[in-house]
Amino acid sequence: MIKRCSQVGGAAVVWLLIAVTAVFGSTILANVNAAGRPDLVGAISCLGDTIYVNVTAQGQADDGDPANPSKYYSQTNFDNEYFALEIGGKYLKYNMFGGNTTPGWGTNWGNATAPLPAGVSFSQTTSGDDFVYSISIAYSELGVGPGDSLTAQITARDFNDDYVQSYSGYVGFDGLYSQYRGLWITSTGALPLSLPKASATVELSDLVHTYDGTPKSATVATDPAGLAVVVTYDGFPTPPTDAGSCTVLAVVIDPGYEGSATDTLTIEKADPAITVNGGTWVYDGNAHGATGTATGVKGEDLSGDLDLGASFTNVPGGTANWTFTDTTGNYHDASGSVDIDITQGSLTITGNDDAKVYDAVAYTDGNGVAYAGFVGGEDETVLGGALTYSGTSQGAVNVGTYVITPGGLTSTNYAITFVDGELEITPAPLTITADDQSKRFDEQPFTDFTATYRGFVAGQGPGVLGGSLGFTGDAVGAIDPGRYTITPGGLTSPNYAIVFEDGTLEIRPYYEVAPIEGALGFIDQEIAGGGGAYGDEVIAAIYETGQPIILTFEIAGFGGEEVTDAIAVVVLIDVETEPVSLVYLGLARYDEEWGSYYLEIATDKLTPGFYLVDVTLNDGSHFQELIELVEPEVTEPM
Repeated sequence: MIKRCSQVGGAAVVWLLIAVTAVFGSTILANVNAAGRPDLVGAISCLGDTIYVNVTAQGQADDGDPANPSKYYSQTNFDNEYFALEIGGKYLKYNMFGGNTTPGWGTNWGNATAPLPAGVSFSQTTSGDDFVYSISIAYSELGVGPGDSLTAQITARDFNDDYVQSYSGYVGFDGLYSQYRGLWITSTGALPLSLPKASATVELSDLVHTYDGTPKSATVATDPAGLAVVVTYDGFPTPPTDAGSCTVLAVVIDPGYEGSATDTLTIEKADPAITVNGGTWVYDGNAHGATGTATGVKGEDLSGDLDLGASFTNVPGGTANWTFTDTTGNYHDASGSVDIDITQGSLTITGNDDAKVYDAVAYTDGNGVAYAGFVGGEDETVLGGALTYSGTSQGAVNVGTYVITPGGLTSTNYAITFVDGELEITPAPLTITADDQSKRFDEQPFTDFTATYRGFVAGQGPGVLGGSLGFTGDAVGAIDPGRYTITPGGLTSPNYAIVFEDGTLEIRPYYEVAPIEGALGFIDQEIAGGGGAYGDEVIAAIYETGQPIILTFEIAGFGGEEVTDAIAVVVLIDVETEPVSLVYLGLARYDEEWGSYYLEIATDKLTPGFYLVDVTLNDGSHFQELIELVEPEVTEPM
């Protein structure tokens, strides 16, 4: 491998007028066409641990000398002139043509006569009119090594080094004409030369990292080991921290070695620590979604880059698709999903209890329901379906306890539990009252007991009752006059709450009214003046107004004995008014003087017409007679 010299500076190296320029990394060239003098083409290069110098002196047909324009300049003009190389404090000189053909070696111009050392070689060849010089010098002959700097200078001079002249931009000479003395001159310039360094191998490793928030460096190894190296990352000395790629350049800075390596260092994105949780909620009317956090490798909170996805309110919930979208450039994006489960809330629908009194009408529907469990201010309007009722209550008629079962309502968000209500049909009240009975004493017990019913519904009657009607009490079998209790019983019913009420049997003493014969009879027909008629009714007597109606009668008991303590209620009713009107009410009592019951009814305030006389005894005997009141007859004076 060719090691290249690094140019540190430049200098003019002449033969006649020669300029040599050094360029690091390539062969050092000089190519000057001095007017009237040979051109010099030279090169200095380095290979391994050896310096190589190659110079060609070119002859030409017309040297362009203003004093002798026709002068021909060729190899023969070089006789007894010297080519000299001064490098690193050493001299190599050589008689360019004729003379001493062995190059000499020394430390200066004057003592450069020693044979060339083993590490130095020299050759001269010709090519047409040109001289070609090839020189090689080992570093060891100069006491230098890779990376050292030294100065090289090429000169062409006469043997005595006694003439140097410069004019018109170049140094000229003319060895044939008196205006010039001597033949060759030296240049005063020098070529600084940096010897190429030895090659070192540079190897880069640890080029792939994962972001962790700390700077990431490449690992550099050299061969030979331990050489100093400068490492840059995209031209900067600081290793990168963030995820991405950069160019790593490692350059050996050891004085004796050179080498470099270039590669790409990659910091891969890290995975953030993401925790996303779903969950299970009982329906509460609120939205529920995933919860989660995102944390970086340095513990930094990245939750702002975390989208937790959709939230859900209703049963059954759904899937929350979460995404992590990195905004720092240091983390991988991520995504996933979690389940959001919404389970049904509990809703209890209880049938309201109901009650009614037996009415023989079939029960339908219910008495409404009560709700327990609605959330978030919801009510029955969020339910589906329609409220229905079932159970033994439906169609129930008779007294008893029945089940009211609500149903028909539905919901996605509520698990509905239907709780039965209760229907109670209570017996209707029914009163069975023994009818009051009465009779006159006849030495026989009363048997024709009856009862009256109050409370039957829907047109029902005794036929719906069970059992049979019977009577008890002291009225049963009673014979003697008096008041006795009639107690009904024997009837039953599941639908009626029967209340039996007693009646009364009255056995009256036997009374017999007997009108007294004659003018003081029951009705004084004599005064009445005979009978008449009122409609289809027979008129018992006719009275003149102004004359009293006189009633007399006797009362006898069951055995014919005279009764003097009876009470007779007498009522006089005007039957021609509409409605009929009571015009008299009084009592007829036994009169000791008369020896009978006696009553006198005045008529002076009564108007003519028909009247009904009603007599009721305290044993229940009842008598009625129709009478007529008339105007008295007027007699003409004689």
